[in-house]
Formats: sequence, structure tokens, C-alpha cells
Amino acid sequence: MQQVADWQIANFDGLYSDHKKPHHPLDWTNAALYVGMAKWASMADDDTYYEWLKNIGEENEWHLYKRKYHADDHAVGQMYVELFRKYNDEKMIAPTKEQFNFLMFHPSQSALNWGTPYHQDRWNWCDALFMSPPVWAKLYKVTGEKKIFGFHDVRI
Repeated sequence: MQQVADWQIANFDGLYSDHKKPHHPLDWTNAALYVGMAKWASMADDDTYYEWLKNIGEENEWHLYKRKYHADDHAVGQMYVELFRKYNDEKMIAPTKEQFNFLMFHPSQSALNWGTPYHQDRWNWCDALFMSPPVWAKLYKVTGEKKIFGFHDVRI
């Protein structure tokens, strides 16, 4: 696992899948990497991995990615919560809490139908369940704020 983690860090800015430039650090593709890297960091006997993740958070001011409602752009929040668990630094989760508070008070009005505008604001694809709901659950776990745990948008 260490060899894989070290390779990922060394090749983080690489070009894959015929992309012309690397994925943005907050893109879901990298967020999926960070979930695994945070797990590895918790097992490794070396804070190098935590420091690498923390640097990404700091460089991006702990913000989620660009689309406010889109589950893929929430996924990086999983890493932020894991780093908050280690460092207990509120700035690591403050932007995520702020954005999720907005979502709670302004739930998407889009239909789940794929033919409607903004349908992905309602997480109507299977891997959305990996991207956003774990952030909500982890955020609830570290804050104890019941409003987070109770948020769901079940309108069909």
C-alpha cells in the first residue's frame, strides 16, 4: 500500500485517460483517491500522507469543488472531515458545513428525471451515493448536529 500511495503522490499531476491536462485537485477523480489515501494515512506510521492531503486542503482553502449541488463536487469533503478528525481544526470543515447548510435551506427543486435541467442536482446516478452522502454522515459524526443527520431530499 505504501508503494501505491507513494506512486500516486509522485504522479499526482500526470495525464491519464487522454486528458490534455490533469484533473483539478477537487475533482471527484481525485476525491476518490483522497478517500483511500486518508485511510492509508490512518494506518501508516508516517505523517507524510496526512501532510500531503492537508496541503491539498490548504491550497484549495478547504472548499468543495465548483457545483454547489452536484454530489461529485462534494466528495472531497470526505478527506476534509478525516483531516478534521486528526487535527481538530475547524477551518478544515467550515466551508463544507457552510455549503451543506445552504443546501439544507435551499434544497434542489430539480426533478429526478434525466431529461430535466439540472437533474444531477438530485443525485440520480448510482455513484452519487459514494460522493455526497458519506460527507453528510461524517460531518454529522464529528459535529453531532442533528440537522445534518436529518437532511434528506426524498421528493420524487
